[in-house]
Amino acid sequence: MTVKEVDQGNIEVSIEDITVTWALSNTNELGELAKKTTKTLKQILSEIDQ
Repeated sequence: MTVKEVDQGNIEVSIEDITVTWALSNTNELGELAKKTTKTLKQILSEIDQ
């Protein structure tokens, strides 16, 4: 996930594609952690957006 300020008081949030970002780790535990984290962050961002 990347968070950056684009204008004063406005931020941009990007969630990376975990299949690419974590592909080189070759560790199932890290992959599962990445999936769970991504799911949680999407839920949080969805709540904020409403």
